[in-house]
Amino acid sequence: MAKDRPQLFVPFLSDFYVKSSDPLFCRTLKLEVLTMLTDADNVQPILRELQAYTLHSSPAFVVAVVKAVGRVADARPDVADRVVHGLVGLVRNSAYPQVK
Repeated sequence: MAKDRPQLFVPFLSDFYVKSSDPLFCRTLKLEVLTMLTDADNVQPILRELQAYTLHSSPAFVVAVVKAVGRVADARPDVADRVVHGLVGLVRNSAYPQVK
């Protein structure tokens, strides 16, 4: 429903922000909904929220966040350059071991 009629859900955007008590499947679903609700008016707050999630201790969740950021960049080409720079910075400052 969020994909077909996002305007119904945009007023409740903060309800889809991830909470620390959410299980992984719920966090992942909320990320999908957030990316579906992204528009010109809320892309900045959503990207800030996603940026905060990249500091999470779960590598699986951080991977899901990076994928969500990619979906936002794909849907909003006007912010794609900034998103790519942010992802490069994330990789440079990553606390996770480098994959070889």
